[in-house]
Amino acid sequence: MPILAPPTVSSGAARLMSKNRLDNKKLEGKVAVVTGGSAGIGLGVAKAFAQEGAAHVFITGRRQAELDRAVAEVGHGATGAQADASNLIDIDRL
Repeated sequence: MPILAPPTVSSGAARLMSKNRLDNKKLEGKVAVVTGGSAGIGLGVAKAFAQEGAAHVFITGRRQAELDRAVAEVGHGATGAQADASNLIDIDRL
């Protein structure tokens, strides 16, 4: 059975894709709230929102230590709020 090589992307297309990723500021000036943003997928979403230009990213999580680490990872424009998304009082506080 022949071995197939993976598809390749031309250098011009790769530059265009890279440029689009860097210049894409869809969330510029917007505010984002990410529940469960202290780890896993939520943290990845918070980072992506910041990279997309969100003016501010609010991250919620139940554990303060993980929340503090996530805010440091996201960087500029991130604020952590200790909250449990299943708790209506915490949601009202947000």
